[in-house]
Amino acid sequence: MSDPQAPPPPDSDPEDPFGDLWSGDERVRGGDDGDDRGSGDGLHVRREFLGDDGPLLPRAAAWIVEQYGEPGRLDLERTLVVVSGRRAGRSLLAHLVSAAGPRMVFPPRAVTVGALVEVLQPPRIEVAGPLEELVARTVALRGAPREEISAAFGEVPAADDESAWMEIATTCQSVERELSGAAFGVRDAIRLLARSGVYAALEDDEMARWRALGALVEASEAELEERGLQSRWLHRRRAAFAGAARDRWERDWQRVVLVGVVELGRLQRQVIERSGLEVVSLVHCEAGLAELFDGWGGVLARRWQRKVPRGRSGADAVRSGARGTPGAGSVPVETVVVERPVDQAAAVARLLAADGAVSRPATSHTVVAVPDARLARAVGDALAGIGRSSHSPFGRPLAASQPMVALRALVGYAERRGVDDLARLVRLPAFARWVERQGGDEPDAEPADGGGAGASLVRRRELLAAVERHDWPTLLDHYAAVSQVRRLPTGAEGWRQLPGEPAVVAALRRLDRCASRLLAGSAEPGDGGEALDAAERLVAPLVELFGDVRAAAAGDTAVASPGRHDGEAWGPAEWAALERLGDELRALARLPEARRWSDRAAFEAISAVLREEGPSSPQSTVHEASRLGEAATAGEATAPIPVEVPVEVPVEIVGWLEVAHDDAPEAVVVGLNEGYVPARRSADPFLGESVRSALGLADDAQRLGRDRFLLRSLARSRQRLTLVAGRRTADGEPLLPSRLLLEDEGAELARSVAAFFGPAAAHLGDAAASSLLVAEPYRPPAPDQGIALPERLPVTAFRDYLQCPYRFYLRHVLAVQSVAAPQPELDAPLFGVLAHEVLQRFAQGPLQASRDAATISRWLLRELEALARRQLGTELPPAVQVQLHQLARRLDRFAAWQAQQAEQGWRIENEWTERRAEAELDLEGGRRVTVVGRIDRVDVHPRFGVRVIDYKTGDSPLKPKQVHLRGGRWVDLQLPLYRHLVSHARLADRPELGFYALSKKLAAEPWLAVDWDEAQHQEALAVARETAAAILARRFWPPAEPPRYADGYEWICGDSLPSFERAAGIDAPEGAQA
Repeated sequence: MSDPQAPPPPDSDPEDPFGDLWSGDERVRGGDDGDDRGSGDGLHVRREFLGDDGPLLPRAAAWIVEQYGEPGRLDLERTLVVVSGRRAGRSLLAHLVSAAGPRMVFPPRAVTVGALVEVLQPPRIEVAGPLEELVARTVALRGAPREEISAAFGEVPAADDESAWMEIATTCQSVERELSGAAFGVRDAIRLLARSGVYAALEDDEMARWRALGALVEASEAELEERGLQSRWLHRRRAAFAGAARDRWERDWQRVVLVGVVELGRLQRQVIERSGLEVVSLVHCEAGLAELFDGWGGVLARRWQRKVPRGRSGADAVRSGARGTPGAGSVPVETVVVERPVDQAAAVARLLAADGAVSRPATSHTVVAVPDARLARAVGDALAGIGRSSHSPFGRPLAASQPMVALRALVGYAERRGVDDLARLVRLPAFARWVERQGGDEPDAEPADGGGAGASLVRRRELLAAVERHDWPTLLDHYAAVSQVRRLPTGAEGWRQLPGEPAVVAALRRLDRCASRLLAGSAEPGDGGEALDAAERLVAPLVELFGDVRAAAAGDTAVASPGRHDGEAWGPAEWAALERLGDELRALARLPEARRWSDRAAFEAISAVLREEGPSSPQSTVHEASRLGEAATAGEATAPIPVEVPVEVPVEIVGWLEVAHDDAPEAVVVGLNEGYVPARRSADPFLGESVRSALGLADDAQRLGRDRFLLRSLARSRQRLTLVAGRRTADGEPLLPSRLLLEDEGAELARSVAAFFGPAAAHLGDAAASSLLVAEPYRPPAPDQGIALPERLPVTAFRDYLQCPYRFYLRHVLAVQSVAAPQPELDAPLFGVLAHEVLQRFAQGPLQASRDAATISRWLLRELEALARRQLGTELPPAVQVQLHQLARRLDRFAAWQAQQAEQGWRIENEWTERRAEAELDLEGGRRVTVVGRIDRVDVHPRFGVRVIDYKTGDSPLKPKQVHLRGGRWVDLQLPLYRHLVSHARLADRPELGFYALSKKLAAEPWLAVDWDEAQHQEALAVARETAAAILARRFWPPAEPPRYADGYEWICGDSLPSFERAAGIDAPEGAQA
């Protein structure tokens, strides 16, 4: 329904708070709602309300055909159609062809809001490229007065800190970009803020910051002009006031049609208004709500802060519990609550599979919206799991592409030689192939002190196995976890002192040499005899790893075509990333200032450009990796319209702002959580919320109103809508539901809140009355009943099974390992290994029978010092030094006890020091299992016989009964099984058993003997037999309560869920033995 004679919107106000920034027709009108974000009141705009009981684009196409169609033809060549995104533009063209029928169609030009200014007002002065602009700004900042830098940013970077200067330049550019959307610069913003009263609440230093920022931005623009360039943002501000091109506008264009554009900035409105073209706005809403939209058809956000009054069209605003019948004014809206991102993706797959969507391959029946782009990949993987393909415009951020990861790791390793940088590098398949191509004929490094113990003390087998398999990621992960080496050495002496076995050190040196060769060009002359500049140094490793970057950028199909790259499948996404990176490196090579940059500065410049790029998302992706200067002009939809529907149309995964314009009859919104809908802006040093509101920029209130309208429009235009919200992030952090899901009142609101935060199996009342449902909870994967069992059971495996059968299955059957991240201190296992190793060497050394405590102590401390140097390196963090001092005190206490034991006649049995023993354990039915264990120490006394000692290094001494029994139930069988091993070896039938507590309580008695009787010992062996029988029967379900400490299996077992019992369930999954 049209309203060409509509009165001015009620928010127009002749008392313009923006004052005389513009004169006459250029005045910017504000109002009581503060939502008229145009350069005028939109009186010349024709608003057409198309209703919202169906998708927008088919209605828009039908209206355009009816309005502008002629017999036999539909000529829209001089029509500029503004849409929300590129996909919407393509879809609209397809609908126009369909609605035109047999008529010949001359399609319009479809552009996004971000590309509109450049289309209507092409730049007269060349616009600087991203790197050119960044470099010019950096040069201008370096030449600015230090007091201005200090006033604006608090600290003046060092002269050689290129990264810090670029960060300041990027901040200046970011502010200018935001302000250009309102068609003014920093100086204009300062005057606006002063008149709006915001400065009255700001301190004097805040005003000084803004003024200094204005001077710095002007200096940057002046530097660009000296180079014959201008920034994109200055061009846009100038375009808002250019008036000499109207004849060209009228020659090229006849009209502008806004299709469902709910947000149009002052800049775009100003440019459109000055063009004098016919303007039509097609609004996806009923005419009865016209007062909720401004004169341009945009949302008056603050009027959407409240619920839409009832009675407008038989339906209220979307409510979390609202259900209805299609065609009766509302549609079924179901809200599903799940736990984690992976569960949200699984919910989408279950929904499509349950609805038979898999059997509809010819049409895209359901569209999936992801307000959080990080969910797109998880959703795509889940859909692939049900045999359904998908298409997503998000791709992977360029920063996460293989070429960028390679450069980041190489530059970081060249600077720091960090083990973590090398670990990131070896995870790239291209680098792994590079290592193999270099061969392994390097001379081995000498082990530390010639001993070769080093890192072999912990996970020796894992380290050596990783070397043998050339599994470089596992090697570096384990090495970093068991040593305190964070930086690899440079000279030969440093490599000789590096902890580790010869094979391990040799492997590390091989990886180091391969990484160093890739950046060797930084120290070599180029073809002209001069040192390579930064761009050439960064291109060189990419050529080695990925092929010729320049050929890829030039479109050389022999190099850049999608397919296989050196044995690895590469898709268009990776090639697009390589091409985009090649573009930036060539641009960098053209800048004379960049020749003297370090590799780090050059890489940071490219990274800054790629982070800033992208008109519709905060991060560039490899699917929209270029066309930086064109903003979204790649979406000026002149793409061919498909004549035939393909055999299979993938499920479209789109952004939140695009889903309302999709044609699919059913929609799913995944991730409807606070902070995403409405979106939350990150902190800004200059443009806080109060400042944004005063300047008329998009603020929280604007986003809330916009999203409330979009959700209402989406619900009313679909046959079915499903909203999926999560309770936790992938890292386990709690999430809140979007406030748009909690718009009920009274008991309805209470039930909605209870459903979100309550038990995962709860439902909100009757399904016909409420729809805030909770999906099936996560369930750990069922054990594989056909998998081979371990041939031998370690003594510790019995404890693991008694604690949790499912964790036993993960650890001992599947051999799932967790690698702890490197820490600035010794973890408990490594602390214990150091103590055990020192004590083992003592028991096998020359002083084992000594009765002199002082002599024993000096020997132990010297051995600890040498062992720590071999194991941990020579550069130890303060925390580790403190821990070694604590261990030394405990060893000194041990020396006194050991001298006393020798005095009493106890003798250490050398052959049973850290000895690996095994014995058969008889089970019912004639079956047997082999039990294996490593016994720390066995002592022999001529009168008292044999005793078995197990060293414990925990802070607090625990008696054997406290460790083995809990509530009268056996939870650990270590010492009873040690007795079984010793008896089987015929060393003693009933040896004494106990712990030596190497604890921090030095005054406590260290020897803690067992205090259970023979009956309890036989009871423990019976439990061991029952446990072994259960293992042989593959009874690994259900999982038990999670331990009180992190063991690396938390996510597999679902420990982070609010109620573990709900995750495990009462019934075993299909195929599991309970």
